[in-house]
Amino acid sequence: MPRKNKSRWTKKTKIIVAVVVGLMIITAIVTPTEKEQKNGQTQIQATQPGKLRDPAELSVHVSHDDLNVIVQNNESKDLGNCKLKLNVDYIYDAKNRYLVNAGQEVKIGIANFTKKDGTRFNIYESKAQSLRIDCDRKDGDSGSADIFWD
Repeated sequence: MPRKNKSRWTKKTKIIVAVVVGLMIITAIVTPTEKEQKNGQTQIQATQPGKLRDPAELSVHVSHDDLNVIVQNNESKDLGNCKLKLNVDYIYDAKNRYLVNAGQEVKIGIANFTKKDGTRFNIYESKAQSLRIDCDRKDGDSGSADIFWD
């Protein structure tokens, strides 16, 4: 009687490989592409790769931690006369000066964001949820970007 040359491991291996590939596909579908978690910071790219950008939309990368809002200028021109609004009510105004040079980043202390009445943003009472940035480019054009965090 001839022996069949099939192994139980072959079938188990195929099942394991199929499950792993399936999980990888599901992970690729579910994982957001424009949002990443890194070192406890939430980061959102203001412009999406491959999307035609409105010239008025700033190409910036904004992240935050408990102490700072970090703005990276991905523009080819310096950004100045910027007004940043954290959670709509808290404002940081950098009028009459350039906030961040082209290709550079700047850290703005989160306590520098204040309401009109002078109340400072308090990380113990509030959570940073959104940021609007309006700036002038060095060539005279202006632009803005809206960033939202979870």
